[in-house]
Amino acid sequence: MVLKERLSILNDEYIKNNFNAIIKSKIDSLKYVLSQKINQSTDKYIITPLATKENLVGQKLKLEIDLSLAQGSIHSLKTQIEKLNIQIDSLVPSEAKIQALEGEINVTNLEYLELLKKYNQVSLEYNAAIRLKQIEFGVPGGMIPSKKMILVIVAGLVCFVLYIIILAVLFYLDDSIKVVRELEDKTDIKVLGQLPLLKNDKLDIQKLWDKNSDDPDDKEFRNFLRSTRFEIDNLLKDEHILVITSLNEQEGKSLFCLCIASAYQMVGKKVLLIDGNFNNRDITHIATPQFFIEDYLCGKTTINQIEGHGKVSVLGNRGNEASIFEISSETETKENLLALKNIFDVTIIESPSLVKENISKEWIQMSDKTVAVFESNRSITHEMQERIEYLKEQNGKFIGWVLNKVSDPDKKKVDKPKKSKKTVLLIKKNKQL
Repeated sequence: MVLKERLSILNDEYIKNNFNAIIKSKIDSLKYVLSQKINQSTDKYIITPLATKENLVGQKLKLEIDLSLAQGSIHSLKTQIEKLNIQIDSLVPSEAKIQALEGEINVTNLEYLELLKKYNQVSLEYNAAIRLKQIEFGVPGGMIPSKKMILVIVAGLVCFVLYIIILAVLFYLDDSIKVVRELEDKTDIKVLGQLPLLKNDKLDIQKLWDKNSDDPDDKEFRNFLRSTRFEIDNLLKDEHILVITSLNEQEGKSLFCLCIASAYQMVGKKVLLIDGNFNNRDITHIATPQFFIEDYLCGKTTINQIEGHGKVSVLGNRGNEASIFEISSETETKENLLALKNIFDVTIIESPSLVKENISKEWIQMSDKTVAVFESNRSITHEMQERIEYLKEQNGKFIGWVLNKVSDPDKKKVDKPKKSKKTVLLIKKNKQL
C-alpha cells in the first residue's frame, strides 16, 4: 500500500511538472519494484493448489494499481485543464481590446494617407500655378464700341459659304438622272419624250383631252404626251406592235401605256392595248377588260370579239406569271400578233420590267419596236447598265426612252422632284378611253 501511495504521488508530480522525464523514470522504477514484489509473493505458492488463484489475485492487484494510477492521472489532467480554461477566459477580453485597437490604428492610417495625398496634390497645384502680379494699375478710359454686329455678319457669311460648298459637293456627287440631256448623255440613246410629275393623285384621261379644260397641269401633260406620240409614231412607221418596258419595277409603264393609247385614239387610230405584265396587272385592274391575252393566244377568243366598238380595245391577263411561249408556241404567237394588224393600227403591249428577263425578252422578241420608260431622279447601276446593253443589241428594235415623273420639264433644273403620289386612272366601264 505504501508503494501504491508513493506511485500515485509521483504520478501527480509528473503531470504537474509538465511530464518531466526524471519523474517518469522514477515512476517506471517504482512500477518495476512493485511488480517484483507481487511476483515474489506469488512464487511462494507456486506448488500449492491455490497457485492459480494467487496468480489471478496478483493480476487483480496489478490491474487495480494501474487503474488507480490512471484515475489519478485523469484527475490531475482535469485539474490542469480547468486552470488552463481559467487562463484562457482571462485572456479573451484582452484579445478583443487588442483587435479593437488594431482596427482603430488601421482606420487612422488610411485617413492619414488620404490627407497626405490631398496635401501633396494641393501643394503641386499651388507650386505649378502661374502667379499673377499687378505691375501697373489700370486707368479708366472711354468705352470701346461693340463688335456684335460685325460678328453676326461674319457668322452669316461663313454659314452662307458653307451652305454653298455643301450644295456643290452634293451636286457633284449626285449622279441621278433628272433631265432629258443627262439620260441621253449617260446611255447614248435618244429620249423620245418626257412626262411631268403628276401633282394630283388622280388623272382623268377623258378630262385630259377636253379642250375646254383650263387646268394648266392637264394642258402641260397633254402637250408633252402629244410630242412623245409624234416621236414614237415617226419611228414606228408601217410597223404596228409596240412593246413598253422599263429597267426596274414601278417606273410608270402602266400610266404611259394608257396615256399613249389615248393619244393615238385622238388622232383617229384604232389601238389595241395588251396587259402583258403578268406580275403587276395594273392595266387589267384599271380597265377590267372582258377578254384576256391567254384566251386569244389559245384561240378561245377571236379578233372580232376583241375589236369592240371603240377606238381602243383592251386585252388583260389572268396574272399566273406564265411565259407567253408556254401559253402558245413562238410561231403561233407571232402569227396571232401579226393578224391583229388587219384590224388595229397600233398594238401597244406592256411587258414586265427587264428585272423579269424571261417574260420581258419574249415580248421584245415578238415586237416591232420597243420603248423603255425611265423614272426621273434615279441613278444607273451596274445591273441597269447590263440591261441597257441588251436593249442596244436588239438590231434597231429599241427606239428610245420616255423620261417619266420629271419635276420641271420646262426648265433645266436639277432640284429633287417631289415624292410622287399614287396615280389613279379613271376609265369608263365600257373599256373605251
